[in-house]
Amino acid sequence: MLPLHTTIRNLLSSCTIGLIFTSCSHESEKNLAIIKTLDESLANSNKLLNVSTSEILISLNEKLNDRSTHERAKIWFQKAQTVEAATKEVNNYIEKIKVELLEKGGKNSYAVRKLLNRNADGIYEGLMNYKETVLATDDRIHKQFSRSLVVVSSLFDTLGKNGTDLFNTFFDNENIYPSKAMLTKLQNNVKVIENKVIMFCHEQVGAVGGPCISMWPIIGQSSTIVQAGERIELTAGIGSFYFDFEPHVSVYGKEIPITERGLAVYKLKASSKPGKYYVPVKINYTDQDGKQITVQKEIEYTVANIQKQ
Repeated sequence: MLPLHTTIRNLLSSCTIGLIFTSCSHESEKNLAIIKTLDESLANSNKLLNVSTSEILISLNEKLNDRSTHERAKIWFQKAQTVEAATKEVNNYIEKIKVELLEKGGKNSYAVRKLLNRNADGIYEGLMNYKETVLATDDRIHKQFSRSLVVVSSLFDTLGKNGTDLFNTFFDNENIYPSKAMLTKLQNNVKVIENKVIMFCHEQVGAVGGPCISMWPIIGQSSTIVQAGERIELTAGIGSFYFDFEPHVSVYGKEIPITERGLAVYKLKASSKPGKYYVPVKINYTDQDGKQITVQKEIEYTVANIQKQ
């Protein structure tokens, strides 16, 4: 059991904080104090996210040692590690820019703009590559998060921007503190994504010591003996409980859509010549242990030489 739910809700709510940016000529001590406070709050939120994500990864690792969850945990722990590594890479890149900003830009407003302008493309491309990497980790992750991951802002992400736009929108100022706060906010965005996606990976494994999930492939046909030209209906799918095994069914090499009942229904026209015929059916699915399974079967039917009276 993970003591995460309340903590996650609290820390994620803190990530919706807005940042205040004003031009250098209109900045007041009060505005700077607010910006510094927001930066500190975001930095603390990142620390809490790190703790939360670490707890999830520890729990995932523990599931590797349980026989009932080992196979699923092995698959999803690797996916979680992929997300963790991608997050670390982009976070460290932004952190280096923050350090350089403090070292070189603290006493020179021109140096602040020059530094950020030089790195704007790298920051933007790093964030976009990060988003692509996370979504490409697994089809289920893509389906769950493709419309909700925010790497800069909800509006900015949807407008097809670039590094120049990123600089002009968020970094075109001569004061170090708004820029540093925005960089921290970008780090916060990727930490939120990391936490959500790794929690999703954890949820796909299920509870340690939980019940086994039973399932089976189902292939059926409406008739085995038909007259010439008569239609035969084939049904194929996975019988399962609790999990969506996302079966893929093909007949004669052609994939057949899955109905709302979880079955693929294929209707074929029997041959006009009497004799025995075979229809190749293949089902691909992921079992309860996360293994990729393929079931292949030939459905037999006979065209009877029946003379009509």
